[in-house]
Amino acid sequence: MSWPESGAPVQVVRGARNSLNNRFLPHHLLETEAVLCVDDDAHLRHDEIVFAFW
Repeated sequence: MSWPESGAPVQVVRGARNSLNNRFLPHHLLETEAVLCVDDDAHLRHDEIVFAFW
């Protein structure tokens, strides 16, 4: 699977179990001040994402 170029590194983290709570667990790959976590059926415009991190 390939992701479109975003200008930022993207890491996909797959949990050991399929649980909605996995998004709240600490992970060694996360070395950032912010993480965007959305459901797979969410449709966000670019300006909405920028606003969330502003």
